[in-house]
Amino acid sequence: MKLSEAVDKNGAYDVYGASGLIGKIDFFHQGEPYVAIVKDGVGIGRTMLLKKTSL
Repeated sequence: MKLSEAVDKNGAYDVYGASGLIGKIDFFHQGEPYVAIVKDGVGIGRTMLLKKTSL
């Protein structure tokens, strides 16, 4: 399943992409706040501090 197929507006948890918040989802992978690093595109190398219970 592609992430784009899982993202919707009704999920409980935020999903972030390279440009920021892109939607909601019903599950999460991070139980603590974490730093995400953009690995491609225009924002390469940019960091974001994201909250726990996000993807």
